[in-house]
Amino acid sequence: MQDHAAVEAERVIEAACKHYRIEEDELLEKKYGDKRRATDAWRIWTETSVVHQWLADRMRLSSRANASNMVRLFEASRERDLTKEVRKWKNL
Repeated sequence: MQDHAAVEAERVIEAACKHYRIEEDELLEKKYGDKRRATDAWRIWTETSVVHQWLADRMRLSSRANASNMVRLFEASRERDLTKEVRKWKNL
């Protein structure tokens, strides 16, 4: 089951890079609070069954606690505080 989830998560990352028109390394090197990176982590978490450790490792977040916190903080974000491109990616 985890392998399928990882494949789906990789598709989300690839689609995010296309949406934002950036390379994967650029997305993953964004600062912790970057909403593009947070949206990607949130979409992976909500659309797949990967565990926080996988998300942390793949998104270069240092720990599963950081991954969990990033998703939680993004969920608490107000829609009006998000840029147009982030809102569009979140609502696809």
